Amino acid sequence: MEERAEGAGPFTTRLAWHLSGGGTAVWESPLARRRGVLAVRPPGATATRHTRADAVAITRLRRLSATAALAFVIGGALFATGSADARFGAGDATECARPRNLGRWIVAVNQLGSVLFVVSAIAAFTRPATGSPVNADIANRDTLKGALCFCLAGLLQLGEHS
Repeated sequence: MEERAEGAGPFTTRLAWHLSGGGTAVWESPLARRRGVLAVRPPGATATRHTRADAVAITRLRRLSATAALAFVIGGALFATGSADARFGAGDATECARPRNLGRWIVAVNQLGSVLFVVSAIAAFTRPATGSPVNADIANRDTLKGALCFCLAGLLQLGEHS
């Protein structure tokens, strides 16, 4: 049996197996994680059929997705809280108004990234009834924007320490 993996870096998004009998089986991350579905093409068939996991596996997948989403939301909220504390709780309050204070800008950009990550986690939550996210576009867009904020904050911090 031959296996082929696809994805970026350490994140596998698709696994395909060429079965010894001539068929293929495909695991695609969104379908498998949200709905417990594998795509199977029997030997000689031109069409792929989707095979769904049993009720026990679906319940486990939903519990795992809910746990991951909750952890992501809590982590993002804690990170945003820490950023807010760094922004407003440290030093003189008048320093917040100084536009040339690089440290405050770093904290502000980092805080924005944290908020965007919380929003993306909420938007990525999977509806149990449909197996689809609340809003995949917002989840993807805000995850990217949050990551870009963290990169920018890192670059600003590098400039601060140069």
